[in-house]
Amino acid sequence: MGADLLLSIVWTTQEPKAIDFQAIGDAIENLSSEIAATNIQDVASERWDKGDGILDIIALRMQLHEDLEDFRTVWNGEYRREAYSIRIGPLYVAITGGLSWGDSPTEEFDAWNRLIESGVLEAGGLYS
Repeated sequence: MGADLLLSIVWTTQEPKAIDFQAIGDAIENLSSEIAATNIQDVASERWDKGDGILDIIALRMQLHEDLEDFRTVWNGEYRREAYSIRIGPLYVAITGGLSWGDSPTEEFDAWNRLIESGVLEAGGLYS
């Protein structure tokens, strides 16, 4: 068995500067523990588990805000070794990922997946 290629891709047809990062931040603050527990795969990790299946939504929101800042860095065109942003025809695209032998390919990949799975990116105009 070999490695698998895992990618996280975020896109929009809007100009990159039109993305409303404040709206995404607000969506993070309004994220319910039920939606997070259902949609975000790595929420089940002990990192946000207060015990007895109770989700530490405050800690998760703090993590999502950090993830958003990491994403914003790449989206705004700053260099990151593990991610890239590019224009492809009418789309503005940001990509991260890499090869995996059962583990996560990069920390950036995990951060972006939390944002994607939580559904907060749409609030700022991504995926439109």
